[in-house]
Amino acid sequence: MNFKIGDIVYILNPDPVKANQVLIPAKIEEQIITRNFNGEDVKHIVNLPDGKSYTLEKITDNVFSNLDDAKVYMMNQASQMISRVIDSCRSHASSAFGSIEETIDLGQEEFTKPDTDKVVIELPNGSKANVTIPEILLN
Repeated sequence: MNFKIGDIVYILNPDPVKANQVLIPAKIEEQIITRNFNGEDVKHIVNLPDGKSYTLEKITDNVFSNLDDAKVYMMNQASQMISRVIDSCRSHASSAFGSIEETIDLGQEEFTKPDTDKVVIELPNGSKANVTIPEILLN
């Protein structure tokens, strides 16, 4: 981590009481550089809003240098969690009810019953398609 004294960083850590994540701002107050025969070790002391100080490198949670990076990370985590929930539900439904068929929601567009079994529709890319409507749908 390459931070300067005075930088604001953002620490994402789980809040065990509320069972969710909390994004906490912290200010880099000190930089401690230790040099020895094995090389150089840099540590940063951060000050949290509650006045407590911690060594940033000892914090095992995710540390971000800006809010945009934190947002991208959190959005990716949320997307992965949603996918896991959907996959789990799909698996439970399949094991409980057998094979499941999924439907695709095409939106809330109003459908008018055509007079003929052949219709021309416009696709999202602008091209047109000739469609034959099954007789069962015309009745």
